[in-house]
Amino acid sequence: MSTLVIDELITELEQSIIIRKKINVGSIRTHFYLHNAPSGVFNFEIHKDNNLVKSYEFTSISLKNSFLGTANFFHIYTSFAIGDKLVLDRGNYKFKITSTGYTFSNTSFLGWCKDFNGVFGGFSADVEFTDYPYAYRIIEIRPREQ
Repeated sequence: MSTLVIDELITELEQSIIIRKKINVGSIRTHFYLHNAPSGVFNFEIHKDNNLVKSYEFTSISLKNSFLGTANFFHIYTSFAIGDKLVLDRGNYKFKITSTGYTFSNTSFLGWCKDFNGVFGGFSADVEFTDYPYAYRIIEIRPREQ
């Protein structure tokens, strides 16, 4: 048996990362836990040096719609597809989860799952992050070799 470790979104959750090489991002995949259907709008934000680079909006309804089930609580891997070209240059970044119109409750909340085994964090020379990271994965676009 395994244990799902999460932090509940109270006001904001953030993950610091260091990008060690330029990355052409195709999508960013995260692992969330949804308990019931909290109201409000959530944002997955990418910051570099305290400046907002990109923000993706979602709701508990959009997460539930991508989950093929009827459970009131579940954990789900969800991807934020990059509609336009996003390049992350070398440097210090933060991934943040923020919200508008959301109030934490023990009976209805969003959580970001932790990634203790590194499967979705990518222990590599390209990305470095702090202890007890949140689960995420950066999917890189690479040009097709001729």
